[in-house]
Amino acid sequence: VALIALLPYVEMRGFWEHIAMPALGIAFFMIVPTWFANRTRFAWGAVGGGTGNLVRRADYDAVGGHETLKTTVVDDIGLARLLRRHGRRTLAIRADDHVRIRMYHGGGEIVRGFTKNIFSALGRSYALALSLVAVLLVCNIPPYAFALMGDPISIGTVAVITASRVLVFTTLRYRMD
Repeated sequence: VALIALLPYVEMRGFWEHIAMPALGIAFFMIVPTWFANRTRFAWGAVGGGTGNLVRRADYDAVGGHETLKTTVVDDIGLARLLRRHGRRTLAIRADDHVRIRMYHGGGEIVRGFTKNIFSALGRSYALALSLVAVLLVCNIPPYAFALMGDPISIGTVAVITASRVLVFTTLRYRMD
């Protein structure tokens, strides 16, 4: 393995952190699950750990190191993708019993950080960013609205969404109050 990304426990304080930060857990364990990222060689599926990337020096030097990444906004993921593009294997592991981080402090930092990181992860593509926003709106608002109107399919969908989130939150030891 050329790179091991350590995925930390994310500390959250206050309303906005508890509302928004679990999205990282959902992304890493549901949208692009680590089991998939660890079993594929696709560069776009590589996971980096900003709090800890353990990299083999020979592989780092062979792909040009951070000189190659000097214009990369999110260099932890950039490094993992760079290694994958050069045929190297990367691995993401939960390190939440060993590494803790409070990534953002409050709503303003969350908005700025998520905007920067997600836009960069989407290749700075406005089309992909707008598509992602549209998909998130369609997947997250109508099921709840239709469930409130008594639609049985939407009620089932909301139940599956809720169960999935409870599973992720429980696994990652997020507060659910």
